[in-house]
Amino acid sequence: MKVYLQLILLSFLLFSAIACDDDDSNNSNNINNTNNSNNTNNTNNTNNTNNSNNTNQVVNWGSCPSYIGSAGYECAQVMMPLDHNTADSTPIEVFIYRKLATVQTGKKQIWFLQGGPGGSGADFASVFEIYAETHPEWEMYSIDHRGVGNSTRLSCAVEENMQAFTYAACAEDLVEQWGVDGLGKFNTTHAAHDVAKAIDLTKVQDIPVFVYGVSYGTYWALRYMQLYPEHAAGVILDSICSPGHCRLDQYDNNFNLNGQSIFTGCDDDDTCAEKVSAQSTSAWEFAESVFDKIDAGTACDGYYPFLDRTLMRNVLSMLSMDQGARVIIPALLYRLNRCDAGDREVIEHLVTMMGGKKSGGAFDIIQNPEDLDASATLGANIIFSELLGDWTFEEVSQIVADALVSPDASTGMVQAAENEEWPLYPDDGYMNRFGNTSMPLLMFNGTHDPQTTLAMAQPTGDYYTGASQTFITMPYSVHGVVYSAFTSDSVDSYTNGDPEYLTNNCGFLMMEDFINDPAAAISEACIDDLNPLEFSTTSQFNQVVSYMLLGTTDMYEGGLMTKKINIPTRPLINPAIRPTLSRLLKKTFRK
Repeated sequence: MKVYLQLILLSFLLFSAIACDDDDSNNSNNINNTNNSNNTNNTNNTNNTNNSNNTNQVVNWGSCPSYIGSAGYECAQVMMPLDHNTADSTPIEVFIYRKLATVQTGKKQIWFLQGGPGGSGADFASVFEIYAETHPEWEMYSIDHRGVGNSTRLSCAVEENMQAFTYAACAEDLVEQWGVDGLGKFNTTHAAHDVAKAIDLTKVQDIPVFVYGVSYGTYWALRYMQLYPEHAAGVILDSICSPGHCRLDQYDNNFNLNGQSIFTGCDDDDTCAEKVSAQSTSAWEFAESVFDKIDAGTACDGYYPFLDRTLMRNVLSMLSMDQGARVIIPALLYRLNRCDAGDREVIEHLVTMMGGKKSGGAFDIIQNPEDLDASATLGANIIFSELLGDWTFEEVSQIVADALVSPDASTGMVQAAENEEWPLYPDDGYMNRFGNTSMPLLMFNGTHDPQTTLAMAQPTGDYYTGASQTFITMPYSVHGVVYSAFTSDSVDSYTNGDPEYLTNNCGFLMMEDFINDPAAAISEACIDDLNPLEFSTTSQFNQVVSYMLLGTTDMYEGGLMTKKINIPTRPLINPAIRPTLSRLLKKTFRK
């Protein structure tokens, strides 16, 4: 079960992925583009002529599963070849859905690609509802990656039956179902062909098409750009997994480094420094001293016998992912160190909220398995072939053991890779390479993103420097800039329970302008109005976050508030972190 939970966690933690042995892998073409860096390694199909026989297919739109929605939504299964480069290849189903525009003029078609690898496009349905209020002219589409959700699903018996999981047993089952070559077709290259064909089947003349990818969805979109470099009116890359720079072996290390930046922010904050940093030479040093108590079993005088280093660093990793929740991290350790009666009330409230044991729990987002929303197996198939890097099991194990903030995501798969437990698909000529394109691009990444770090994203910005290709660094933002780049208006909306924070934050405003005119310069004025990472007890944002998670508006002092205050409907979970957070919660609280 422990290994199975690691798989669940791993396959939704990040990033990007890749390809297989397509027949056109050696076709190398240069496309007229103002960027010229490293062109010798780029493979592109300027006139893609793969043998997919679905050009005459009619999309039969119908009703949607309840977890997507009903009013204004339509869903369909479209047939795709397992191998886009082979005539008469085995057909598979790919699930798509859309939220219809409610006006007839100025329409735009926007395709949203989810991350993982292995996340479902269904995660976007809730934000489509909000976007539609601001932009009734947008027709919003999403797709379940092949192998995921309601598309032809890649799954093994040990995964579905929740038996004691091993990668070797799962791989053996999958090879029996699909063969080694067929299993390798569940990759990013063929999924990118699926996107292009789905767009071709649904596009309407004179309505521009845009593609938005987040997390692994950016790598998926980059592969689509490689194969179809002039296919869309523009592409938005949010929280970027750059080809050749997404490495699962570094994942836990990246979380820990991001955690250090949060504690550095505490040192620089008057309130947090007075409460936390003053306990030691720095907030990070103080955190290490609390972990020492946890290791010794003396934290809270042993009041929490279940608490160990692993649980603590996993909890902190979950909190660090969220734009709001991360602000309570130093205060949580401050309370755990003191651990009076009030502190214990607050800590137990947090456990209840994160575990979803209370109706309306802030983190009660564990998805219904009947939704078939995501595929850990698809994620593993892609990660093993593309994303592991070259750190050893011994190296990553030591990193995890020393970490204070970590989801413990890297060790299981690195060990399985060393043991060669999963068949790898070969490089098809597209893996870990950029492709040239003159399409307009909007690219952004947060400075406090533990999942796709700024260092991971920057190579994409460095490569695409052509006309109307813009890379933006978003200060303070976590994973999913379009959902987390809070301005003062966003904070007001968020703290008042108004979902408008999804349409007045800085990332969305930039995306909105880009879709309206992809050739125009992107205004960065809203960056000056971003809500900083700060740890005071006086800001309304921090008070609301503290009350939701800790049961009190003062994150540092006192017990639960006896007088309830009116907190409006809790905000939607950032869809960019939803797959990862959901699996982390299952791993941590639902054993």
